[in-house]
Formats: sequence, C-alpha cells, structure tokens
Amino acid sequence: MRYALACLLVFFAACTSGETGPDIETMTDFGARYTAAWSSHDAVAVASFYGADGSLTVNDGEPAVGREAIAVVAQSFMTAFPDFVLEMDSLRIESGIVEYHWTFAGTNTGPGGTGNPVRFSGHEEWTMGSGGLVAESQGHFDAAEYKRQLEVGLGGMEGEAPTAERIVARVASAMTAGSEIEDLKTLRIRMVYADHEYPVVTEIRRPNRMRTEGVGNYVLVFDGERGAFLESPPAEDGTPQDPALVDSRYLRDLELDIAFAFPAFFDYPAEYLGRELVNGVESDKLGVTLPLGVRMTYFVNTESHLPVRVLADVTVDGTEYHPGRAFSDYEDWGGLMYPRTVTYWWMPDGVETAVVESVEVDVPLGEDRFDIPADIQATVP
Repeated sequence: MRYALACLLVFFAACTSGETGPDIETMTDFGARYTAAWSSHDAVAVASFYGADGSLTVNDGEPAVGREAIAVVAQSFMTAFPDFVLEMDSLRIESGIVEYHWTFAGTNTGPGGTGNPVRFSGHEEWTMGSGGLVAESQGHFDAAEYKRQLEVGLGGMEGEAPTAERIVARVASAMTAGSEIEDLKTLRIRMVYADHEYPVVTEIRRPNRMRTEGVGNYVLVFDGERGAFLESPPAEDGTPQDPALVDSRYLRDLELDIAFAFPAFFDYPAEYLGRELVNGVESDKLGVTLPLGVRMTYFVNTESHLPVRVLADVTVDGTEYHPGRAFSDYEDWGGLMYPRTVTYWWMPDGVETAVVESVEVDVPLGEDRFDIPADIQATVP
C-alpha cells in the first residue's frame, strides 16, 4: 500500500513541447490523452509519456527514473485500485513549467486493500524534454488525507458536515504518518524560548503527567493532581529556594502546559465549533474542557489537518486571560509531525517565539518519573 501511495502521482506526467517551450493548446491536448491512458489502466502507455530517462518524484520522495520504473509504479497503483478513474481538472503553464491539476477516484479493493473508496485532488509540475515528453515530474497531493480515506473512506468529505470525531481522526493521521495515535504514550520535547536564558525540556506521559526542567534552573513535576518543584528556581536576588508544592490555584497552569504541548482532543472529548480563518487559512475549530476546568480551542488547517493555533480561557485570581500558541514549520520527528517553530503569548502584547530543538517519541518514562517525594508533599505551598 505504501508503494501504491508512492505511485499515486505518476499519472501526472505527460505533455508535449516545442523547441521554444510548451504551448497551452498542445499541452491541454496531451494532458487529456495522458489522463485517458491512466484511466485505461495501461501502465506501459502511461510510461510512454516520459522521456527515456524521465523521472517522477512524489511529495519529495525518492524518484522513479526511466520508463520501466515508472511503469512498475503505475501498475502497482492500478492493481491497488482496479476501478479508479482520473479526471483532468485544469492545466496551465507558468515560466515554462506545466501544472497539471487532477482528481482521482477509486476503491481500494486490490490485494491487501481496505475496500474503502477515495476521492482527492492534486497537481503535477512538469519540466518538458526533447520530443515533447516529460523529463521531470514533481507531484504534490495531501498524503495524510489520502491515508485517512484509505482507512475510513470518504466520511467527512464534501457534502457531509464536519464533526469533531472526523477532524480528530484526520489530525491523528496527519501527525503520526502511519502509526496509531493511541500507541504514542510519551514525549520529550526540548525548546528554546526567547524570554528564557536556558533551554526547557518537557516530558509528557499521556494523558496528564508532566515533568519540566529549565536546564540548570528548576525541575517541576505534575502527577495529574498535584504539582511540585523538585528543584525550585532561585529567587530574584539569586538566593536558592527549597523544593515546594505548587499552590493548588495554579495547577490548571500545569494542565494547560500539557495541552499546549500535545493536542488535548486526543485524550479528552472534543466539540466541533465551526470554521474560522487563521492568517487567511481556513481552519476547523475544536473545543476541549480539561479536567481542572481550562477551556481550550484548537484551530486545525482544513488542508494539512495539522493544528495551527490553540487558545485557552484561564481565570487566575479573578482575572481572565487568553494565552495561546501558534504552530508552524512542521517536521517529522521520529514518526510524529511536530512544529519546529512555536509562537506563544500570555497577554496579546507579549508575543514571543520559541524554537523546538528536538522531539523524542515513546521514550521510557515510568510513573516514578513524575512522583512527588513524601518530604515535599508534607510542605505547605
């Protein structure tokens, strides 16, 4: 099935060009014939639209080079989806590069298939070579959405109202790239904050255990019910402070930190709140109420299905605050898509930026890692 995914965009590579570059009329005709070759399920015919040394790259993966390799990839996909049909949506030429936009629909009833239908769109960027054939093809589509449809079918697609359950499933698929989100038990995240003089390492054991170390400054643990500084930060004048429990009024802040670091909708019930533009990007909103009462609102990009922002409603000593985080530059950290850049604020006029240095997935973190020693439990916060 992964190989079928890799071949998905091979069908976006056929055009003709003259010596002075491709023209729209010729390319539209060639694109239509190429589409027909794919829908006829003739892998050799598909490969014939490439030059002898032509290449196909799908979503920045390893390229398939040469007609034989491309035909093998094409046949793999045709076998996985025996009934698929490809439609050409549009074609345009920009600075000599041909963009071929398509929609694919089929049912995964091939060997080892899920039996689920899929329907999604994407595009190819073609660089044309001699003889009017494709020299290089760069394909792009939403791999996470494709995987989600393979697993659950077309639920939540066009014509169906989005629900919290569907959106959570999409985010899980987008973030884990093939693994089950339930299998992810622990995280260790190292970040550098603009307003800190030291890196901060946060360890999380789902759903509500956390250990945070301001390297060389403090160690703070939260066991789901109580929090404590195992090593307290020094006073403003540099005087060392004893270990101590966290005042119960501020335990919600610790629960909030977990929800900022990892989406709470994977561990607690979520409510669908509609859609909203975030920096011009349409996003689905999910609301989650944490066990200690903090209300979280997550904004999920409707195309990438990755969280782009989270806001919290917090009341401290009678005053309402709305801290938040914005996420960007997602990277694959050992099988988990996680942002490299995090913008954060407690007050609207105090926006800062943090950089994620490392993310470790499923590190061995026993329950005792988050224990509060008896002598600290006996202290009065």
